[in-house]
Amino acid sequence: MGDPTPEWRLPWLSATVFLIVRGCLLWVVIPMTFVGFILLWPYWRRERASLGQLLGWADLNLAATLMRSVFRPFVINPPKWTSIERLTEVNHRIGFIDPL
Repeated sequence: MGDPTPEWRLPWLSATVFLIVRGCLLWVVIPMTFVGFILLWPYWRRERASLGQLLGWADLNLAATLMRSVFRPFVINPPKWTSIERLTEVNHRIGFIDPL
């Protein structure tokens, strides 16, 4: 969403561990986001936000949170969080293989 690509200090090792941790956490984040979408469906419909946009938003913020906390020593310029107001602008989608 316009942020520069994060630069890793130990590119191969830290990026691999990041992908493993992110993949494991997506198994929790995806079902929670899906339930939240169902429970707040009238709000999302009024905002014209799709499930794909909400899942992409959750994944973007999960990655930003990981890079700004646990992986902060390994990331030189971590991405910013994406606010809920920008949800309808999210083009990122979670791929089928991402949680693996």
